[in-house]
Amino acid sequence: MDQAHLVREPLRRSSQRANGCVRCMREYRRRAGLTLLILGLALVVLCLGTVPASFAQGGPPMLTDDPGTPGSGVWEINTAYMEQRTTQERLRSFPHVDFNYGIGERIQLKLETGWLFVDAPEGGGVSSGLDDSLLGVKWRFLEQARSGVDMSVYPQLQAENSTGSVARGLANPGPNLFLPVEMGATSGRRS
Repeated sequence: MDQAHLVREPLRRSSQRANGCVRCMREYRRRAGLTLLILGLALVVLCLGTVPASFAQGGPPMLTDDPGTPGSGVWEINTAYMEQRTTQERLRSFPHVDFNYGIGERIQLKLETGWLFVDAPEGGGVSSGLDDSLLGVKWRFLEQARSGVDMSVYPQLQAENSTGSVARGLANPGPNLFLPVEMGATSGRRS
């Protein structure tokens, strides 16, 4: 046996082991990906199964918001299922959508609307139609990095759509103007 054979033989064996390891890693990644997919689907089914029993209390496109903006040229799209119940009626909005677009780092444009379903009292059936549109411009005039607090003003105009939803009693008559001022701060250490 020559010296070159002694060097090549261990290299050939180690490359065969390495190829086997690559195949093992591929199979491991495939199985891990499949496991994560199954767990993810189970989580989605679990979450969707509890939606009617949960009563969320905030976050866009709900009744509250934060002073932050998405950033320059960035879209933020929120979707929701909203429901309001009284002794007389049940109002649902699905899908309820909230489109936000950042102009610069401190300004955000907003369009929010939804498709309404209203169950009439005493079994009068279900009416549906497009909800009012909410148009807004958020301006964050204080930033936490400089002032210790985020603060913004967020004028919004609620306008009727021309679909007849107001005439059918589905949507509120407009226009209505809202002028929220929002404030937020982070305390403690952030990782």
